[in-house]
Amino acid sequence: MTKSLDPTRPINDNCGWEHVVTDLSTFHDYADASGMADRCRSIKDILETPLARLRGMFLGPVYGSDGSYDPGSQHQRGAPILCTEFGGVKIASGSDELQSEVWGYTTAQDSQDLLKRVENVMMATVRSGVVCGVVWTQL
Repeated sequence: MTKSLDPTRPINDNCGWEHVVTDLSTFHDYADASGMADRCRSIKDILETPLARLRGMFLGPVYGSDGSYDPGSQHQRGAPILCTEFGGVKIASGSDELQSEVWGYTTAQDSQDLLKRVENVMMATVRSGVVCGVVWTQL
């Protein structure tokens, strides 16, 4: 429906997973720098990671009522690939009480460690050139 209203804009049908017909292939991944480097080194590594299969980055084959296959349930060659959720680094606090209230996938020890972790995860995600856009979340 959105595409019929404005065919000039790229559509992301369901950000991060369970794509059907979409102009953007998006995924969510909160791995550390080494995990993101492994996953983002090629299109195949992004589309076929255990996480992508587990979550269903793309739905399985979709067939019409006449039995025809709809290729819209797979990555379209040339579609931009974006990591639209990643990050989640927190800074350790000096207080155990406060620490239990602060959330993150990984913990930086201080501001310099935080900057290094952010740089490492960011560069690991985009270094190969496969991922053309990112959305950092949960800082």
